[in-house]
Amino acid sequence: MGMVKTWGCVLWITVMNMLAFPFISEAMPESTGDNAKHAVLIIVPGLSYDGFFELMNEPAAPSLWTSADMIMLNRVADGRVTPVSEVLTLSSGIRAQGIDGEPPLLKQGEPQEKEYTYYYPSFHEWKHANQQTTHQSQLGLLGEVLQTNNVHTSFIGHSDIYDENVSFAPFFTVNTRGETAGRRDTGVITDHGAPGGYRMDTESALKQISGIQNRYLSTWTVVEWGDIYRQRHIMANDTNRKEAISHLAQFITAVRQNDAPIFLLGVAPPVEDMKKGLKMVPFVKWEQTEREVPAFLYSDTVKQAYIGSGIDAAPTFLQTFHIETPERWRGNALYQKNIGGQVNSFYDETSGAAAIHKTRAPVLSSYITLLALLLVIGFVYGKWKKKNNSTALYIIKSAVLAGMISPLSFTLAPLFFGRQIISVPVYCAAVSIFSVGCGLLLAKWYQEKAVWIVSFGLVAILTADLLLGAPLIQRSYLGYDPLIGARYGGIGNELGGFFAAASVLAVEPWWRDKKKRMWIVVFFFLVILGSSSFGKNAGVMLASGLMFASLLLISKQNSRITIQRLLMYTLVALLSLLGMLWLFQQFGGPSHIGGAFQLLFNGEWREILGIIWRKMQMNIKIIMHSNWTKLLLTSYIISLLYLLFQSNHTFKPSQQDVLRAGAVGSVFLLLLNDSGAVAAATSMFYLLCARYVWSFKDEE
Repeated sequence: MGMVKTWGCVLWITVMNMLAFPFISEAMPESTGDNAKHAVLIIVPGLSYDGFFELMNEPAAPSLWTSADMIMLNRVADGRVTPVSEVLTLSSGIRAQGIDGEPPLLKQGEPQEKEYTYYYPSFHEWKHANQQTTHQSQLGLLGEVLQTNNVHTSFIGHSDIYDENVSFAPFFTVNTRGETAGRRDTGVITDHGAPGGYRMDTESALKQISGIQNRYLSTWTVVEWGDIYRQRHIMANDTNRKEAISHLAQFITAVRQNDAPIFLLGVAPPVEDMKKGLKMVPFVKWEQTEREVPAFLYSDTVKQAYIGSGIDAAPTFLQTFHIETPERWRGNALYQKNIGGQVNSFYDETSGAAAIHKTRAPVLSSYITLLALLLVIGFVYGKWKKKNNSTALYIIKSAVLAGMISPLSFTLAPLFFGRQIISVPVYCAAVSIFSVGCGLLLAKWYQEKAVWIVSFGLVAILTADLLLGAPLIQRSYLGYDPLIGARYGGIGNELGGFFAAASVLAVEPWWRDKKKRMWIVVFFFLVILGSSSFGKNAGVMLASGLMFASLLLISKQNSRITIQRLLMYTLVALLSLLGMLWLFQQFGGPSHIGGAFQLLFNGEWREILGIIWRKMQMNIKIIMHSNWTKLLLTSYIISLLYLLFQSNHTFKPSQQDVLRAGAVGSVFLLLLNDSGAVAAATSMFYLLCARYVWSFKDEE
């Protein structure tokens, strides 16, 4: 009888457990995925761009390319990029900043399960300082989210050079209170003969990693491999550097013997890299997959091959544990896209982006100066030209048309050169020869329709490129620099200004003939500029819409228009355009414009005001310091002189209308864009060139 009761109890307990299991399962955190999940991040301070490729090709570890998923991350921060602000950004999922460029003091606390607790006494001050910035980064959120989801976070190692304490790893493991577990001295041994007085110890580091993973169900272990950083010490030589690279390659190979995903992240690269324009750090992920060829990661933030953003690192770490990205983060988890891609293409594309980044300022400075001089020369010639001098007229007209063609030349150049630039002088010479050659041909054979041909061609090429994902714009000097991170997709403000001016000039024949089909084309232009899949430029789209609205208003110039009516028309047009812009965001992928609308609908007024304030600051900064201000002032002063002292009676009515509407659009570009000075300068330049060509034709 007792045996029956015993088995009855066992059966009852078993049945109750089976019934309760679904409810217990629901109570468990779903975000942690597998029951046991471990990941290791190896951060390498001081790893250079060339050092990364040397590491991956290290003969002592020939399998590093195998199953590697790679990308380069740009170095961005909230403000000036320093090693500390860079690491804070990488670990925060949103741009962050350090204080005075110095890391906070890290203190060791009590021992805990064969580790120590560490904390930053001044961490709350750093958090408060970042909350006052434009991006309002929440420091420690990566570690906090991991710990909340039952992932043990800890770090190993340091990058000390003798008595100078250098630690980057804790930033990837601390919680929002500035606390973390770790063993700072594990994996490092004192060696007075080594550069900096220390060297990494593979055996003790591997033992610590293994012990942590055996002790906890789920772990996030960050290893700081400081030997590369210590090579900057004066006593280091080339032999030391090669040994450090080989040692690191062997350590990575040893860690890969476990089943855990492995990440490699370079931080604080040498100053020499920045001088070369290499404003990026390597990011690699290895998983236990049977693949003999490397693959490349893709960033939905940057949307360019081989280049991601520093704010994508933290979301990628969370994705490893199947944890969703916090809403406040601006980065996106990287994912595998190009399997079996060519390492040579990876090198060419990233080094080419660095070459454009390095030479962008001098190239654009020279270009802007030439455009400003061209406007002055055209204005002076128009005022004091000699009669019956057909040669001078032909030269001036050809030069002006070459200036109008130049943005098209810069856009098409990557089609022939790619992103890798062998020689900047050759590149610029090719752009100049193409522009001048086309200008000479148009001035000779297509005088009547030259402005329309150039404008239609520019709009058509830019539109086609945007429809294809902007591969040419992304690689152009007049495009946007992915290493700066101000814009990653669509059409930038340099070409946006040219596009706006060219679009209103391109519809001049339809406007002259009063063809209503013109408005279908105008609507298509607005879709291209404002769509989350194509142009992604709200400022240029709104300004262009108001430009065409003013063109419609000009056609009703015989009716009485008061200031009150003008303001009412402007407000109605602006609200209608905002509605269109919101509608455009409903098709295609997520965008920063759609994100701004979401903030508006959620009543996040502080965020909205922060965005507006940040864009106003950017515009003021550009006006005060940018080379584009030269072109802006030159073009607006000449336009003002024409407005005050010269009538437009020599132009056709349709030409007068589009020039006036274009000028209105240029002003709205200045007011509605975060880089409005740039877009306003390029648009007004283009309009003045069209005016010159038309006036020269009338003089003939």
